[in-house]
Amino acid sequence: MKNHGLRHFVTSVCLFLFVVLSFYGCGKSPEKTADKIQAFDSETGGSVIEYPGDHKLHDGPVARNDNFQEWLYWTGFPQDPEDGAQLAILVTLFRSYDGGEFKHRYALNIFRLNGDGKQNDLSVNQVLKPLSASAGPTKNGKDMFVQYKGEGDGKDDADGSISITYFIGADTWHVKADNGKTKNDLIALDLVFKPSSRGYVAESPSGIAFQGASSSKTAAYDQKNLRCLSYYYSAPRCTETGFLSVGENKITVNDDTAWFDHQWGGFAQGCNAFNYNWIGARLNNGDRFMVRDWRNSLGQSDPQFRRLAFFPKNGTPKYWQGTEAFELTELSSYTDPESKKTWGLIYNMISPAGNYRLEPICYADQYPYKYWEGGMWVQKLHTNRTIGKVVGKAFLEQSQANR
Repeated sequence: MKNHGLRHFVTSVCLFLFVVLSFYGCGKSPEKTADKIQAFDSETGGSVIEYPGDHKLHDGPVARNDNFQEWLYWTGFPQDPEDGAQLAILVTLFRSYDGGEFKHRYALNIFRLNGDGKQNDLSVNQVLKPLSASAGPTKNGKDMFVQYKGEGDGKDDADGSISITYFIGADTWHVKADNGKTKNDLIALDLVFKPSSRGYVAESPSGIAFQGASSSKTAAYDQKNLRCLSYYYSAPRCTETGFLSVGENKITVNDDTAWFDHQWGGFAQGCNAFNYNWIGARLNNGDRFMVRDWRNSLGQSDPQFRRLAFFPKNGTPKYWQGTEAFELTELSSYTDPESKKTWGLIYNMISPAGNYRLEPICYADQYPYKYWEGGMWVQKLHTNRTIGKVVGKAFLEQSQANR
């Protein structure tokens, strides 16, 4: 007879150890590389990330609760080859579990910084009909691992679509999305994203992190439904090739500025998880870093849940947490006239990964979805707080601002 009690005990101990290492392993490189981290266990919620298995959306027992959230997320900074205009793009597929079923929506933003310094923001954010999923070789013999397709639910004139296909041999993501319009009203993306030879990396030493859980008993993490636990990995260096369509204008894209993220966990409710700043920075020297700064109910940064992941061009990833991770100081903000929400615009960042000023390239308040998205210039910040030259670009995402 199998000892299921012992197996459950061992699994629980393993998860606890991974979370402890993630929580206290500040400033240390992970003892295991990302591709050797243990697989996600859909039955128990045990520890983490397996490639390519976890490229799929999760639908096991631990995902079937109303606290579950998941998303696939791509950002990039192409330039229009015709006039050199700076563009910023993001495309996201969101997944949640609500009322006994998985639900999906997607977002597509194409930002353009015009020559006069003004921006043109084109975006779509809509709910999808039930998502279709398939796996196995395609008709032309390509080694497709998984494909997801979804169409707008038709409400609020939402007739767009999204398609995501991962090919295992080439290690490429083919993403197509549009707003369902034609001619001058069309917004569309058709891009292939390919991670660099550095591949995928976990966003914490173990791949698991507390997602803004408080120390109170009511918000403690729960293995059974992943409550307040975040599973997170990225490919912070990707090429992006293909086309953007804005109206009848087709823009060729071919650069290496893209960043891919995949996150899932039980943080939809009660974990203070949707009150945060997220920054994914690409420095011109090839380094990358990610900032995750959770805020409390008053909109103030909560130091115990600050996280910084640094991915140097050469060398091992490094991680910091808590007060050792960074200081992010808001210098300027604006209040959106429609949503009445106040969002940060300009920040100073002091961290072991460097000191920087972040200022908007372009941005969009995605009200009523309670997110602020924007491309940011990353400038060197000197010790006397004077501003140096631009050393990179970043994407900043802010969740609902409680102020």
